[in-house]
Amino acid sequence: MILIPDNILTQYDAILLKRSVPATCHASYKKWLRYYLDFCGKYMVPDSKSDRVRLFIDKLWDKKQTPEQQKQAAHAVKVGEKGDATHLYHQIWLYTCGDWESVETALLYNKQDGEWK
Repeated sequence: MILIPDNILTQYDAILLKRSVPATCHASYKKWLRYYLDFCGKYMVPDSKSDRVRLFIDKLWDKKQTPEQQKQAAHAVKVGEKGDATHLYHQIWLYTCGDWESVETALLYNKQDGEWK
């Protein structure tokens, strides 16, 4: 299972709060994010984000996850792909590909006024 650095998870928590995801769901959302990244690392996934998410949800269905769990997993992945959160996903993707130095550079470059740009 992919381990996401604490500083990136802290940013993800901030995005979840900004998107009004209840705090009681944050642990589950982080779990789904890790599962998604693990899935993307194990399987040949298409470049299209929507296709990757669809295939991930198909895999959850194969694993007998409930429709509610599938919906929550899809939302956990998609919540970080919009607006200011896109940069966070880029960081996570670089990290999971083993390019942590690029992630740290991106973190330093893109932090401005407490918002991710």
